[in-house]
Amino acid sequence: MKKKFIFLLFVLFPLISAFSQSQSYVEWKCVPPDSQNVSVVQGNLIGLPEIGSPGFVVRSYSGSNPGPLGTNQRWWPHDGSNPVQWGNETAPVDSRWVQFAVTPKPNFTFYADSVTMYLGGGGTSYMRADVVYDLNFSFDNPKKLNDNPLVLGNGSDTLFSFRINEKVNDGDTLYVRIYPWYEGSPSTSKYLYVQDVIIWGETKGLTYPATASWPLTNPDEGGTGFGVVTTGQVVAEDELFVNTEINGYTGPNNSQRIRMANTNNTWPANLTDQIDTVYVQFTVAPKAGYTLYVNSLSLDIGAKSSSTFKANLWYSTNPDFSNPVKLEYQTSDQSGNNYLNATALESFSFDLNVKVSPGEKFYFRVYPWNEDPSVKTGKYLCLQNILIAGEVEGSPVDGVALWPYETGEESETTGPVIALSPFYSGAMKFYGTTNLPDLEGVDHTVGAVQTVSKEWHAEPLPTDSLYFGYVVKPKFGGTLYVDSVSFYLGGWFSSNLRAEVYYSKDSTFAEKTVLIADTSLPGNKISKFGAKLEETVNTGESFYLLIYPHNTKAEGWAKLIATDSVRIMGRVIGVTADPPEVVTSEITDISTTFATGGGNIPSDGGAVVTLRGVCWNTEGAPTVDDNKTEDGGGSGAFVSKLTGLEPGTQYYVRAYAINDAGVAYGNEVVFTTLDSLMVPTVTTAEVTEIMTKTAVSGGTVEKWGGDTVIVRGVCWNTTGNPTINDNKTENGPGLGTFKSILYPLEPNTTYYVRAYASNSIGTGYGEEFSFTTQEPAPDVTKIVALDGSGDYTSVQAAFDDIPDYYTGKYKIFVKKGVYYEKLLLASTKANVILEGEDRDSTILTYDDYAGKNNLGTSKSYSVAIDADDFTAINITFQNTIKNDGSHGSGEQAVALRVNGDRQQYYNCRLLGYQDTYYTWGGRGTGRIYMKDCYIEGSVDFIFGRDIVLFDSCEIHINREGGTLTAASTEAVSKFGYVFKDCIISADSIGFDGRPITSFILGRPWQDKPRTVFINCYEPESLNPAGWSTWNVTPALYAEYKCYGPGSDTTKRLTSISRQLTDEEASQYTIENIFSKDSHPNFGYNWMPEIITSVEESGIGKNEIPSDYSLSQNYPNPFNPETKINYSLPKQSSVKLIIYDITGQIVKVLVSGMQNPGNYEVRFDASGLASGIYFYQLLANDKIITRKMLLLK
Repeated sequence: MKKKFIFLLFVLFPLISAFSQSQSYVEWKCVPPDSQNVSVVQGNLIGLPEIGSPGFVVRSYSGSNPGPLGTNQRWWPHDGSNPVQWGNETAPVDSRWVQFAVTPKPNFTFYADSVTMYLGGGGTSYMRADVVYDLNFSFDNPKKLNDNPLVLGNGSDTLFSFRINEKVNDGDTLYVRIYPWYEGSPSTSKYLYVQDVIIWGETKGLTYPATASWPLTNPDEGGTGFGVVTTGQVVAEDELFVNTEINGYTGPNNSQRIRMANTNNTWPANLTDQIDTVYVQFTVAPKAGYTLYVNSLSLDIGAKSSSTFKANLWYSTNPDFSNPVKLEYQTSDQSGNNYLNATALESFSFDLNVKVSPGEKFYFRVYPWNEDPSVKTGKYLCLQNILIAGEVEGSPVDGVALWPYETGEESETTGPVIALSPFYSGAMKFYGTTNLPDLEGVDHTVGAVQTVSKEWHAEPLPTDSLYFGYVVKPKFGGTLYVDSVSFYLGGWFSSNLRAEVYYSKDSTFAEKTVLIADTSLPGNKISKFGAKLEETVNTGESFYLLIYPHNTKAEGWAKLIATDSVRIMGRVIGVTADPPEVVTSEITDISTTFATGGGNIPSDGGAVVTLRGVCWNTEGAPTVDDNKTEDGGGSGAFVSKLTGLEPGTQYYVRAYAINDAGVAYGNEVVFTTLDSLMVPTVTTAEVTEIMTKTAVSGGTVEKWGGDTVIVRGVCWNTTGNPTINDNKTENGPGLGTFKSILYPLEPNTTYYVRAYASNSIGTGYGEEFSFTTQEPAPDVTKIVALDGSGDYTSVQAAFDDIPDYYTGKYKIFVKKGVYYEKLLLASTKANVILEGEDRDSTILTYDDYAGKNNLGTSKSYSVAIDADDFTAINITFQNTIKNDGSHGSGEQAVALRVNGDRQQYYNCRLLGYQDTYYTWGGRGTGRIYMKDCYIEGSVDFIFGRDIVLFDSCEIHINREGGTLTAASTEAVSKFGYVFKDCIISADSIGFDGRPITSFILGRPWQDKPRTVFINCYEPESLNPAGWSTWNVTPALYAEYKCYGPGSDTTKRLTSISRQLTDEEASQYTIENIFSKDSHPNFGYNWMPEIITSVEESGIGKNEIPSDYSLSQNYPNPFNPETKINYSLPKQSSVKLIIYDITGQIVKVLVSGMQNPGNYEVRFDASGLASGIYFYQLLANDKIITRKMLLLK
């Protein structure tokens, strides 16, 4: 045998490999006995016989050199009687060809990838050919497979292989033609040899879209939580956390915040890659009998509170996640590290081509980690809108409908088919069930069918008026190929009954096919019948099995047809759909004529939901034929507005959803409209935290009364039955639970309190509670001294002995000394004053840090003050841990953590390094006043959510490249950190030995940070940019009239910061900052009561001065301290300012409202050079200036 191979090996071998793995092909061997018929079909294809164009035919199967399968098929021109010469041709002749054709079976698509064939020339080496294909028999759009004419060998066969890559849809046909021509001298004895033609490819059933999506939205606000929403024939699992956990929905765009589990909210240090056991997983699989082709995956991803957060994305179809595939993506990070965006979610989409066979699952995992040399707390992965999308292909599955007659006419189905109840002609009906034996003597429970007239006429043949039958159809999207039926039939109390059996797809039965010819039925027994058939039942069609009984004799009552175990069997191909899954929401906002409802569609059943809503009536089991809303299409949750209702009427409501498979309904919910609009229904919370001037209550608005709740709160009086005309709080609109602070109250007074809620109709009240405020307790002073000369040697012991909610001033005076203890003042210890004997010599210190025993930042404090109405005077709070790496990772070390409202700190020092001062606000945002304090640190050393006014404080940075603030102000706060009249200072050399040449004012940590510097001194080492971007976008970063060598604003980072206007700056008064309107938590306005380092003098302190005065400082000259006295005849807005001889502000000693009286201020000039200084009193419109001399 003589052969030629014209393709190079590196081309041919891959083709052969691909062909060996192909799932579908059609082969024409082109040798007897097949000749021009199809030889082999594999897969869901139909091959058509080989044909030639008119006038081009097969002469014989012979040849001097047989092909690989035997004798060659020899084609030549022939007119039907005689051969026709051909020759001297230089190109194909359009009317001369040999054709091979293939088409996919119904409901399949054929992906043709190649064709192979053996071609040769008979009796000549001048035979040439082109190979062309098209999807139309007319070849209007032919595609040639060879670049150059094929040169066919004389008497030899050459294997040719061509790539096609053509999709052949259901109903289309792929035609492949060989166009030969003969370039030699004209002849009638030259031939085209053809042998073993194979068209290769892969078939897929018709595919339909399918998705699994995890919105990951807050369930407390109507979101999906961890749940999944599917469309198409797939099943999916809820979001799975493996060694991870969710920490709320407060990430960007209200996304999930995900952290490591069981690590006290910390991430290990020095991570440079994922931890294989820490991930979040999303899983989807095809339903039974289907194949899923995943073609895309998308997600929204970001980080929270970290600018060095990363995540790897992987997928696999192996349950053990072996051989995973990594998805590469690039964030907007410009550092080259591909860190996740910490201020916004970024969307990424990936094109995939993953086949998930029946029984397999597709697993998608997100592996997060925080990349930092230190242990870090409060760093989160943020996810939202995970979407896995693709197509499903239905594999052929058994479809069986069975009517067993065990208890009645109920049917059973296997596979994606729908069976309906048996049907009867007008002359027949179902009687019931009985027991009869079959021909083998086995007893059966059978169904009995009778004539309506209870009599039979003698009929030699079936009549169209007597029949009963069974119907089955494929679910939407499927095609049912019925291949057999079986059933039992017999006569009950008669041996004269006969039946003929038909089938049809015509609901009128005008066209029907005999399945079993008229046959007799055994009396008082049943006989099994069966038949084979081939019938295709498409979506929307039904298959009817029809039984036409008749009686050969006229007989009366009790002659019945017995039937049992009726089966219609076949195979279903295609992607079928069921009606959607629907859940009805509870009814809310019930009024007289309207209400709010809705539902959720967790699965669309496999077909797109085209319409959804709720339907209702007053009888029950409402349908879409009753009143209904139309709320668009699609899966997931939806809200519906029920309108046009009648007052005082009970309604039944069901959510519904419609797809191509039908209508589905959710559970039924019952509600009654209001007879008339009424006031809201509200309950009152018990009164707690009862003090002399304050108490805490609240309530719950349970029902709105049919109209919007405009305002809610509590009201109180001293006589009973309080109303909103008495004292009251206003705690916003809406339903639900709220908390109220009652203020101002009088000591030792009985009050009556009720919650209230108002709408347009009026005000509803809750039950009444009474309570009595406490008597003012006597002020208490306790002394702590290390040497045992006081009441305690431990500050914590003194804290522990404070009575809960003590109503007097409870002062703890701490003598000089270094108190090494971790201190916590509990939230129940109100009205405490902590005063030191000397600021610099009374030191409360400890050395915990975040990485120590996984404490985390919030527990790394030296001192934690969780109580309201706390005051500290002349105290140093210290944490000695330096962030220099000597303690490993996690060196955040808090000196003072505050967690309460109305706290004041006067002439205090806060000493630390990273995270010195944590204005935590763990119980909610509080108000903190810092006066004449010194705060020192290195990185983010003033941070948190509280509203804090730093009045005439010094903020000192002790390391190069540091950051003063990292606020996490809540979005509802009107103020955050306010620095007024402060001095910002820096060491020349940091604690780590590096020169300090640059630091910034702040960077945004969480939520909506607000930080403002007003009239503050800014040193030369302040970075000209002033601020830095970080995790979020600040609500307000600003400065106003700051001075000093670092106050040049021309190079400030204007993308996140700006200068306040005069009008804006005027709003930054202590009254506004600490008003009840600055945050919803605050029940009343607050003004700090004590101005320390500004104290009333003992002389004439009970007398009101007659005029403003400013005394000469004493001593003068001085070194380094002096005292300044001044008098106020009335309440005044006061500033006491120190200037140097050039007119620059050196120190603002006083700034704020003060009552009339005599005051004394201590001025410490330790950090100043000798020289003349001026001090100036500004009180309302009065200005008094004096001079003093510092001599060192």
